[in-house]
Amino acid sequence: MKDFIKVITYENEQEKNIYNLHLEIAKKSKTINNILNLNENDLIKNGLDENGIPLLNIDDDSLNDFVFFAKNHLNNDHDECSENDIKHYENLSNKQIIKYIKAALYLDYPLYEIILYKIMFFRLKGKSPIEQASILDIKID
Repeated sequence: MKDFIKVITYENEQEKNIYNLHLEIAKKSKTINNILNLNENDLIKNGLDENGIPLLNIDDDSLNDFVFFAKNHLNNDHDECSENDIKHYENLSNKQIIKYIKAALYLDYPLYEIILYKIMFFRLKGKSPIEQASILDIKID
């Protein structure tokens, strides 16, 4: 069995990047894990075996952050967030946190989602609806 798999990220319609992702890290994503569990004929028929797994909603930055987070939680049997996780994300912009939440949802990695939700919750807590809309970049008419 291979130790690495190819995944493809898309910065835009013209620019794509191929990464070799360690299998143990890739399996943290339920989305990728489900694709890996397809039988070999289905993989070949869909062109995934030779080209890699397309991650259509993931850009390079989001994939790198997923890999960073998954590496730090590779041996975490309890699936708990740490103070280091919070420190890593608390200085990121709201836009980055929202982008990473979308990536976490697409990749279907619950622990990654939870830490990002916690960070956003702390930013929204106690704010008025108008302030929350501003943080979430929601336009109010």
